[in-house]
Amino acid sequence: MLFKLPETHQHVYATLISKNSKKLDISNLDLNQPIPKAFLNPTLTALEGFNAGVVGQLPPELWMMESLQLLSLGANCDSYGVIPTTVANLSDLRVLDLSYCNLMESCIPSEICNLRNICQLSLHDCNLAGAIPDSFNLLTV
Repeated sequence: MLFKLPETHQHVYATLISKNSKKLDISNLDLNQPIPKAFLNPTLTALEGFNAGVVGQLPPELWMMESLQLLSLGANCDSYGVIPTTVANLSDLRVLDLSYCNLMESCIPSEICNLRNICQLSLHDCNLAGAIPDSFNLLTV
């Protein structure tokens, strides 16, 4: 998929081309598009996209980025998806913020409790449904 950033944000893409970036902050960019695949560098340790204007489905590749320690996509109300069981792949994850995203009345998968390094978990106002997994009490957030 071809994407175009506003001219004022072209430096973001130029930084990604090097593939050496470990952190990417696209917060408040007003992307008005899905997360571009070029942003899903598997070596990223931090993807900050609070209020980035992300629309559409959260890409499945997001949950395969095993180096992530911080994933903040809160306040992207026009994005949608579910928290898949593959969230367990993000074993180094310390911060997960999906607040104010449309998680389509999905349930919290019990695999989220395998995130042993999690320090901050923000899932409020994201349209979740169902029960909180019993294993949630194993989290040390």
